[in-house]
Amino acid sequence: MQTILIIEDNPETVELMLEKLRSENRNILHARTGKDAKELLLRETPDLLLLDYCLSDLNGSEFIKDIQEKFQSAPPFIIITGAGDEYTAVTMMKMGALDYIIKDRNFFENLSKVVGNTLPKLAIKKQLTESQHALKKSEERFQLAMENMKEGLWDWDLDTGDLYFSPAYSSMLGYPADCGLTKTQLWLDLIHPQDRENVRTAMSQCVLNQSEWIDVIFRMSGEDGNWRWIHRKGAAILRNNNGKAVRIIGTHSDITEQKCMEDILNARLRLMEFASKYSADSLMQRTVDELCLLTDSPIGFFHFVEDNQVTLSLQAWSTKTLEEMCGLEGKGMHYNIDAAGVWVDCVRERAPVIHNDYAALPHKKGMPDGHAPIVRELVLPIIRYEKIVAIIGVGNKPHNYTEQDMKHVSQFVDLAWDILEARRSEKLRVQMSEIIEMSLNEIYLFDATTLRFRYANRGTLRNTQYSIDQIKEMTPLDLIPEYTEKSYRNLIQPLISGVKKLLVFETYHRRADGSQYPVDVHLQLVQDEFGPVFLAFINDITEKKRTQEKLFEAQKMDSIGNLAGGVAHDFNNMLAGIMGFAGLLDSQLTDEKFRSYTGNILNAAVRAAELTEKLLAFGRRGRYMNQAVSLNETVRSTISILSRTIDQRIMIDLEFDDDLHSVDADPSQMTQVIMNLCVNAAEAMHGSGLLLITTRNFESNILFLENQPDARPGAYAILEVTDTGMGMPEETSQRMFEPFFTTKIDGDVQGTGLGMAVVWGVVKNHDGIIEVDSEIGKGTTIRVYLPKGRLTPSDGEDAKELSVPGKGIVLVVDDEEILRSLLREALEALGYEVITASDGHDAVELYEKMHRQIDLVLMDLRMPRKNGADAFREMRMIKPDVRVLISSGYGEEGEASEMVRSGAMGICSKPYTIEKLSEQIARAMERKNGGNTADSMQA
Repeated sequence: MQTILIIEDNPETVELMLEKLRSENRNILHARTGKDAKELLLRETPDLLLLDYCLSDLNGSEFIKDIQEKFQSAPPFIIITGAGDEYTAVTMMKMGALDYIIKDRNFFENLSKVVGNTLPKLAIKKQLTESQHALKKSEERFQLAMENMKEGLWDWDLDTGDLYFSPAYSSMLGYPADCGLTKTQLWLDLIHPQDRENVRTAMSQCVLNQSEWIDVIFRMSGEDGNWRWIHRKGAAILRNNNGKAVRIIGTHSDITEQKCMEDILNARLRLMEFASKYSADSLMQRTVDELCLLTDSPIGFFHFVEDNQVTLSLQAWSTKTLEEMCGLEGKGMHYNIDAAGVWVDCVRERAPVIHNDYAALPHKKGMPDGHAPIVRELVLPIIRYEKIVAIIGVGNKPHNYTEQDMKHVSQFVDLAWDILEARRSEKLRVQMSEIIEMSLNEIYLFDATTLRFRYANRGTLRNTQYSIDQIKEMTPLDLIPEYTEKSYRNLIQPLISGVKKLLVFETYHRRADGSQYPVDVHLQLVQDEFGPVFLAFINDITEKKRTQEKLFEAQKMDSIGNLAGGVAHDFNNMLAGIMGFAGLLDSQLTDEKFRSYTGNILNAAVRAAELTEKLLAFGRRGRYMNQAVSLNETVRSTISILSRTIDQRIMIDLEFDDDLHSVDADPSQMTQVIMNLCVNAAEAMHGSGLLLITTRNFESNILFLENQPDARPGAYAILEVTDTGMGMPEETSQRMFEPFFTTKIDGDVQGTGLGMAVVWGVVKNHDGIIEVDSEIGKGTTIRVYLPKGRLTPSDGEDAKELSVPGKGIVLVVDDEEILRSLLREALEALGYEVITASDGHDAVELYEKMHRQIDLVLMDLRMPRKNGADAFREMRMIKPDVRVLISSGYGEEGEASEMVRSGAMGICSKPYTIEKLSEQIARAMERKNGGNTADSMQA
């Protein structure tokens, strides 16, 4: 619903305007004077103003000028003028009016038309602005994900043709980050020619809105020239009015290993099927053909090694070798190992060998007449019972053979030999069945018509908890709750029709007890002796999903932290005004009764400031000073206080590692973390139980890094707090670190919900990790990992406090009027001459004119038009030794710290008292620019 504010002092005119503009989709407000309208704008944000130029208290141009200054910009407005007053209308159009309407006999008719034309345009503009804002936020989250996720992420701007790839994308293919693959054509050139049209089709369908998603598998050339299998997913996040995609983002996953495993498995299955129908000689040639296919090699051969271990007999060349490359005789050719060339190095070394530069080998013996020329080769021995029984090799791959090729060849050849042996002993079917049966993955065969299961392996029974008799009475629909029979048959139709050879998708399987787990399904249609059946390979992806959920949870907490920190920062600005004016008032009062009132105001403001400090800590924006901290000593000192405040029936036990790593941390914030964890644990035990605090060292391992996406490799100190309370349900433990979330209700008193939020913010601010283990009825353990420190213990010096009157000219720069007014009165009372500016832009202009007279600049960090950091840089260009004292609600991090390193005098953190501010300004006036630090100047 759109809101219209009518600003008109004639009641009759207003009544007729309301009649003309009334609509179900419109909310119409009315103000008689400019003053009433301004007060209403503080509460409402209308979509359109209908402003009468001549009001009883001011004219239209004065009104617009006032609200533009107050709100930085005015809502969209249409000016209403007296008949024939075209000059006034033009003037208001220059001030930003969307249109004007003259009060003549056609006024109400024109009013309806103009408003009817304007409101849809404003709605579109508002929607576009909101979309752009949402897009910006999405881009920020997307960038964070790209920097931390292992999958390659891409971002395609169709207007420019530019492609952005995350670092993981480039490393996935072996290319440097600056390789230049940012144009669509360059990227397409890397795709295998046979896959290029498939990719173009998938991309085109998404671009033209014929498909919601991009989901395509193809090969790309890596930096080493080898083909990598890539699974590309994506979706359009922005489309134009015609539905055509303007921007698409997505992921690239390297599934080469997975595809190789699938290819090896499929090749094994083909060999098994082939072996049941053909001779051993044909099987050997088929084995070499399959191996050539797996490695993209045109040459392949198979030799037996006789029992004497000195004689080789050729069994088979690959089909392509015989047809195109080699004129030598085939089966039965014998070689003496000692007389053979470099290709029998695998026998001498009893291990696979790769010769990627055959021509450069010093011990090669050359090729016999009719033999295909060799460029590179991979040869490996087949060893059974300590004896080499065969040699199998491939050659002339277009690019170098790799260790991965060696691994895949070894895996395939081992089973290929076993198949050959099984064929000889007529035990092939038994062996194939055992291999499938012993697989840890779920493997199914089910009828292509009825969908009834024909076979399920042990992995299926273990994962689903059904018996084999139960499985044989079921179909996939009994395991996959999200599909109906109709939707499932639609899913598998591409396999039945032959459009697809393989179907890969994610879903959930339901166990016999009703619980569910996520799975990755690989489905294909094969032929058996009874007709077509579906072969399904199922992977349990529970761990993969758990890792993704942890990443999403971390992103959610970061977003909440940003919101909490931003709110606290703005609240600090208001508190600074409250505390400042209350302090000024207190200094002017002599009546003790009234001074007690101001004292209460100041005390309440201080408590509010403590609340914002907690929010800033959660938002990871709070002030902190790192030094070497011993967690053992911090726990001892904290417990000495805590033990006198918690219920005496609670036993406290400490188990410390005497060689515990120190951590680089703010001591007071570490105390706050320990205090909050212990208080939370004590409250969970309701008056009795055991509170156990443990410290120990920890070295990150692969499992830890996989389960904690934010963790970094290296050593940690662990702080562990365990209680014997009632424990928490999962939904509570997942939300316990959110600000204002609390389960503590004591009568009418409810907890603030900030204690554990502060813990989360402080730990994250120190690059730490938090783990929570809780079980209903058994208690809770919260484990904090803090990186091993690099600092050494040192004694700090307390800043010297100064409280003296001052003199000189101070330029106060702040976008809050209340703070500018406060600082003017306070500093003038101290003896300073004060000039003010409402933002960095005005401040730079003032400083350029008066830099010889201005002694100090007290400048806010966050302001419209030009922020404090930019203004400081420009002032330094005018006068390199400019004295600037930063006023900020963010503490000493980020831009404020950078400004101090660049020469600013220090940081005055909001909210501040007038006394503390006067000390800092006096100190800044006394000190020479250049030796200052954030430590010595921070409030």
